[in-house]
Amino acid sequence: METLPLKYTGYAVTFQEVPNETSLIFNISGCPYKCRGCHSQYLWEYTGEYTGEYISEEIEQILMQYKGLVTCVCFMGGDQNLAELKLLLIKCKSLEFKTCVYSG
Repeated sequence: METLPLKYTGYAVTFQEVPNETSLIFNISGCPYKCRGCHSQYLWEYTGEYTGEYISEEIEQILMQYKGLVTCVCFMGGDQNLAELKLLLIKCKSLEFKTCVYSG
């Protein structure tokens, strides 16, 4: 399977995904697994809906907008490029956010 740069379909602030945290959730597209019963089938397609589409191009700017407002950054999906996902987690940690990955 070809490793592609991570794209995202959106982000939102939630209070329910990570217990006791106010989380900034990024929805990473291109899930290769397509699990039966998946509740996020819209993440199966490899697509992006933002200016650069690639999360690594925009994440720092987005994180700085939410600094002090959220305590955790959660990535939904991202399995198709674990190396890039790891770099995104390191970036979040360097900016003192807690992190979470929610995937199949």
